[in-house]
Amino acid sequence: MRLTSSNSTKVRHNPCIVARLSHQGLTRAPLSIDTALNILAMLKKKRNGAKSEDVDEIIASMRIAAAHAGPNFRNKLELLEAEQYGIDNYPDKAIASYRASIESARETNFIHERGLACEKAGFYCKRMKYTETSLECFNQARECYEEWGSTMKVDFIQRELDKFV
Repeated sequence: MRLTSSNSTKVRHNPCIVARLSHQGLTRAPLSIDTALNILAMLKKKRNGAKSEDVDEIIASMRIAAAHAGPNFRNKLELLEAEQYGIDNYPDKAIASYRASIESARETNFIHERGLACEKAGFYCKRMKYTETSLECFNQARECYEEWGSTMKVDFIQRELDKFV
């Protein structure tokens, strides 16, 4: 089963998950990966208003969702953790979490999410000057986006690859 917005809504409003979130003092819906990625991007750029506590709360929510919905959330959780480890300067943990996210997305056949994990890993490796790994990740991202049928993302990744030449 693919994760769609209707599935997201079902999980977000699942009384069992909402009760567990409330019981643990968490208020954020478990499917706030876009919000978390945006906050993490702001933290990378040290923009005002970005709070790592918000990301921590979203990651905690994602852990609960992953415990109840399994593979549908595991790759998202691992991607958020990878991004957080990157910001917190834990490169080994970041790389391991990116790899785990990519593999989890492969296992669930979420080709676009695997592409996103490869893309994010590519940018992280580029920042860390891991050139070979960065190229490998960007090439994998391009392949995923080609298979998914997103020419816009393929073109975007190709422009990144062209910068290495």
